[in-house]
This record gives sequence, C-alpha cells and structure tokens, in this order.
Amino acid sequence: MIEMGRRRAIGMISGTIGAGLAGLGLTETSLASPAPRRGGALDFARSEDRLKAYMLMRGALDERLVIGGISGSYFGVVDDRITPLWDVTAVTFARYRRRADGGYDGYTAEVAYFIDPQTRRATGQFRNPYTDEIVIEPQQGYPPAHVVIGADLSFGLAVPIPGLVLDHRIKQPDVRGDDVWISEISQSAMTLPGAAANVRKPVRYSENIIMHARRSELETPGVRRVRTDVSFTNIVSWRPWMNMGDRPGHLTAIGAGSVSDTMDLLPADWIAATREKRPALLDNPGMLLDAIWNTAGKTGA
Repeated sequence: MIEMGRRRAIGMISGTIGAGLAGLGLTETSLASPAPRRGGALDFARSEDRLKAYMLMRGALDERLVIGGISGSYFGVVDDRITPLWDVTAVTFARYRRRADGGYDGYTAEVAYFIDPQTRRATGQFRNPYTDEIVIEPQQGYPPAHVVIGADLSFGLAVPIPGLVLDHRIKQPDVRGDDVWISEISQSAMTLPGAAANVRKPVRYSENIIMHARRSELETPGVRRVRTDVSFTNIVSWRPWMNMGDRPGHLTAIGAGSVSDTMDLLPADWIAATREKRPALLDNPGMLLDAIWNTAGKTGA
C-alpha cells in the first residue's frame, strides 16, 4: 500500500546554494549580464522554461500517451550487509493535460513485476533468504491516479490519500553543455490500516529519480516531447508480505530505463511477463488510462 500511495503520487532532493546555481546553469557573469535568448533557447533561470524542460522529459507538452520503462534489482540491507533478492521491471503509462493555472494534470498507471533472477519470470513468489520461507507478492501493478504538477514545479496528489505523508520535490535542472539532468526525490510514510499493534510503525518509501536529456533536443523548435534516460535509487521498509516482523533492516533498489512515447524501448522481461499475464495491454497500451482520462476530460477535473 505504501508503494501504491507513493506511485500514485507519481510512477517516479535538497542541495547547497552553489549546487542550485549550477543546476540553473547560472554563473557570476550570467547573473550580472544575462545573455540574450536564442530562438527556442531555454533559460533555466525562468520558471516557465524549467517547467517546459521537465514536462518534455517526464511527460509531453501535448496529450499523447507517454510510456516509461525501467529495470533494476532489489537488495535487503541489514547493518552493513547487502543481500541480493529479486529483480524488478515496471512500466508507467501517463497522459498530461495543461491546466488553466499554467501547470499540468497528470493521469498515470503502472504495471510492475518482480522477476526471479534465475528464471527471468514473474512468478509472484520468492524464497525470503532471511526467513527461508516462500513468500507471495500480492500485487503486480497500481491503479490509475491523478497528480497535479504546478507551474512552480510543485507536485502532489489531486486527492490526498488518508494516512499518507508525502514529500515530493523536483530539483532545479543541472545543465552542463548539451546535457540536462533533472532529479526528483520522493519520501513517503504510511501506517497500514488494521496493522497489528507490534507492526504499526510507518512503512516508508523513499526514491530518487534522475532524468537525462539533450539540451539541443529540448530546444528544437516545435518539440512536444524528447527521449529521456532515467535512473533510480530507492530505500524501502520491509514489504509486509515478506513477513519480516520486527527484524531490523530495509530494502534498497537501483535501476535504469527510459521515457518515450513508444512501446519499442520497453524491457524484455516486462514484455514477456505482460504477454503471459496481461496480453491485451500490449495491443492497447492506453487502456489503463482510458476511463480516468475520458472522465476527467468531460468534468474538467
């Protein structure tokens, strides 16, 4: 549930003043004497240009379906020992609509699988090396959600989830030559409803996502979205279905992927698992969002 809440806010950082200026692409000279803007050039000191770059990388400036796919690996962490557990592959489907206030409404859904590292199949069950028991993954995806991206790059849920504490921040762009990186950090916590008294401490999910694109592509006249490379790192409480009780430790994962508007770049493991479990999605990738997107379009929500 905590990941569902976090992903619904999504699927997804603080810095020093000097790092913030570097992220804006500013120098002492540029602060004193701003250079004139080229046609189509992005000025990362301007909030509207930062929003434009972010939307080109995370989503799109139009209402097309945007598809992001990642692959990675999960590890258990106890004290200073890291134990490999399982792999993960996930695809997020999203569409965005411009708001009257200058921000965007985003409608997203995710289909994710844990992958057995040996068989490369999404079996849904794994041996927990800490307890030596077979555990069952109860969920392989998250329902559609509505998020709001503000003109100031604020980010939140259109409808808050009761009990979910969420801090989601989008950092200033880091610009170096033709490379642009934008980082997001999400920290969330939720106490699971009906949890036993001895396991009522919040379940936490924290994630850092780094997106990378080419400035020259972001500044192409008429561009509506760009190919974006993505990497992520997360730190997560033991998942309840692992039956870890009060054992100390947590999970962490690393991985990478891309965001585009085509199915051609999706991970092979995800394609194979979806062909087995949800084949209709491969023929109609927008199907998960149709209901929420069409309803929102009629109501203006």
